[in-house]
Amino acid sequence: MGFFRLGFLVTGAVVVRKGFVAGFTAASFVRAYGIRGIWGLLAASPMTVITMPLIVAYSAVSVIYSVNKNKFQKKFIFSYIFFTIFVISIFCAVYAAEGVLATTFMKWFLP
Repeated sequence: MGFFRLGFLVTGAVVVRKGFVAGFTAASFVRAYGIRGIWGLLAASPMTVITMPLIVAYSAVSVIYSVNKNKFQKKFIFSYIFFTIFVISIFCAVYAAEGVLATTFMKWFLP
């Protein structure tokens, strides 16, 4: 959304949605499973520790880029696209690892 002038609104909505979903999931786990729900949250927390700060950092760069007046200069476009590819590759690696690690950790924590 960094290429659009009002992209910061959508970026903010995405961050709020991600935070709401994470909080709602945590509350649901604890409500449904009690103490065992906390163990389930611990199984998924390594990926959350990586993705949440990365989402906030990427959103900050997107907002800065969307309100920038000189955003169509070649240098800005190249740096934004390079950063986007870098962040997407980290997301892909983390979510691929989450498919394996979260289930393994849940088997350990929630027998």
